[in-house]
Amino acid sequence: MSKTIANLADIIDGMETAMDGWSHFLSLKTGEVIFIQEGELNKAEEVESYEDLEKWEQEDLEIAFDVVENFEDYLELPSSYDINEYEFMRDFCFLVEDERAKNDLLNAIQGRGAFRRFKDRVAWLGMLDEWYQYRNGRYREIAIEWCEENGVEYREGRVVQGE
Repeated sequence: MSKTIANLADIIDGMETAMDGWSHFLSLKTGEVIFIQEGELNKAEEVESYEDLEKWEQEDLEIAFDVVENFEDYLELPSSYDINEYEFMRDFCFLVEDERAKNDLLNAIQGRGAFRRFKDRVAWLGMLDEWYQYRNGRYREIAIEWCEENGVEYREGRVVQGE
């Protein structure tokens, strides 16, 4: 049996879309990134028998049950708690060479509403493309590091298992 290969872009997408109440996993069997509501995982852990559920519940919980029953076949992706986007913004600010723009951005990331203010200021300064390129690069670095730490083989672009 050949080793499963993951698509790096799928892992990055899973990390970028991480939100409270959801868990994101990489299937070591298929290389697919899956998203599961934590409530479904909890229910799958608590239910005595899958067969005791209504058919619609079985369909809703099918993947959650598989994760619970075969946890060794899945790796949980870094969550929003593991990834510090505020740090991304701060580090980006210090890369800006224009002192006025740098200080403007550093002021924007102070206090409540920092993410919205930062994005607005980056757009106003005409640096949105640079910001997204930087942010995407940081996510890519984290994804590669995560793959290497977990022994996950990855490729960029479309992955066909068994190649």
